[in-house]
Amino acid sequence: MEAAISLVIGLAIIGGIVYLVFRPKGQAGDEGRDAYFYIVAFLGLVILFWAAADLGRVILEQQWVTDIYWRGRQDETLRKVSLRLATILVTLPVFAFHWFKASMKSGEEMDQSSRKNYAVTVLVLSSLVVLGAGTGLVYQGLNSLLGVGEGDYRIWAYLVPYATTGVLVWLTHFRVWQGVKG
Repeated sequence: MEAAISLVIGLAIIGGIVYLVFRPKGQAGDEGRDAYFYIVAFLGLVILFWAAADLGRVILEQQWVTDIYWRGRQDETLRKVSLRLATILVTLPVFAFHWFKASMKSGEEMDQSSRKNYAVTVLVLSSLVVLGAGTGLVYQGLNSLLGVGEGDYRIWAYLVPYATTGVLVWLTHFRVWQGVKG
């Protein structure tokens, strides 16, 4: 998952630079004026998504996985939790600043084009996460019901937090997308 997040961040940076250089100019030339804030908010959201979902995964693995080898790695689990919490503590203020700077404006001042592009990008990516993790959850659930599951809770510990976080991100950004004028 870290490789996919690195790819998304790299593509977002490249896409943001291309957008800022080649963006269409509105009548007043102010379309895209908040693109920087939405791009940084997007990057922060991607990092927060990983940190929150993976924190859930680490905690669920510690609770659900019972083999001796896994339980004996307490120091590794604490380091993983510490890294994810540190990531949230550093990234959340950066995300919040850029999100509120771009979105706490009156209707005429708000850059609707950048907001819409941001919302659509987040909706598409979170839909992919929900489709992937949701399919995995249904597959594992059906296997369990049919008695062909292996009983390995590591996959559940991965799928549950990623699907849940993906749905929450999708729902909040669907509301953002619905609120965009034009």
